[in-house]
Amino acid sequence: MGSTIYILSNRQYFEANLIPSVKDHSGSLRNVGINVTRIAENHAIALSGIVTLLESLGMDDISFNALTVYTANRAKNKVDTAKTDSHLADYFFDSIASLNSTDGVAINLDNELVIHLPRALIKLQELGNGVSNKSELISELKRHDRYITVKTTRCFVDRCEAYHFKT
Repeated sequence: MGSTIYILSNRQYFEANLIPSVKDHSGSLRNVGINVTRIAENHAIALSGIVTLLESLGMDDISFNALTVYTANRAKNKVDTAKTDSHLADYFFDSIASLNSTDGVAINLDNELVIHLPRALIKLQELGNGVSNKSELISELKRHDRYITVKTTRCFVDRCEAYHFKT
């Protein structure tokens, strides 16, 4: 609660400094090889938030090099693991991370991620993480690097058609 009060009471400082910081750090990340704009900008937002907060606390005399290097390494890792531009599918995979077999998500004996899509989508909708365009999601899932096939499975209570992905 105290940090929220601090940020809101120093709102003008953050409004004036945060966006320019994001632009600078985004450019810096692109300069070190983060060529996916979305990833560079998302990591720059996190880095800039921390740097701007510390600077507002008068800690602008310390070096942020280690934090910048760490952020660049995390961004490079994200570029390596986000091998597709399937943003909706990637969002879907992130959203189902906490779901289990009763929600339509399981790992089978072959260490494949198995998803009963109708059940998983219903659960995500209940959690407020619904997908607005199901046909686009299905298209992206079938083109995703992790996609294996759609086949009948016994991973859930009833036999059903399910999507299989590499874990």
